[in-house]
Amino acid sequence: MPMDFKPLGSSAIDASSGVSIPQPRMLPATLPEGGTGIEFQYAFRRNGDRVGGLGIFGIETALVINGHREWLYKLEITHHSAFDSIFRLKRKIGNTDDDFIFLSAIAEGLVAVFVGSADSTEPQRNVVVTSLNALSQHGVALPQHIPYSANGEIVLAEACVPDSQSQAVDP
Repeated sequence: MPMDFKPLGSSAIDASSGVSIPQPRMLPATLPEGGTGIEFQYAFRRNGDRVGGLGIFGIETALVINGHREWLYKLEITHHSAFDSIFRLKRKIGNTDDDFIFLSAIAEGLVAVFVGSADSTEPQRNVVVTSLNALSQHGVALPQHIPYSANGEIVLAEACVPDSQSQAVDP
């Protein structure tokens, strides 16, 4: 049965496996292609014990939509170390799901940790992406029904976090 992470406070949990993901540490980072971004440092826990970790890069962008600011956090699972960490976790917990299904479930958990946050003063959208190239390099088959952009980007998971108090801003 595929993992199904649900928000629980500032974490996400898959009840069937007992794996939980607390909110990550978010540190300023220099992205591999240059520029500034964020390193998201996640831990995976099972029954209180750490069973894995994951560090991935992302970017933060402020958008103004209908006069309201929204923060977009785009996290990328494209680097070999991210795939290694995710599939090491898969082996450690004895998961037998298809690799793409497992990758997508973990991505859902990565964004679900933000959904239970009650302290967001502005809406935010959290998106986890990968690429056709990254999947190919790691031997992960893309199911035919999964869409991808012209540049090969694939959205694995997305979660929106509403603000606790909506305020209009000038564009």
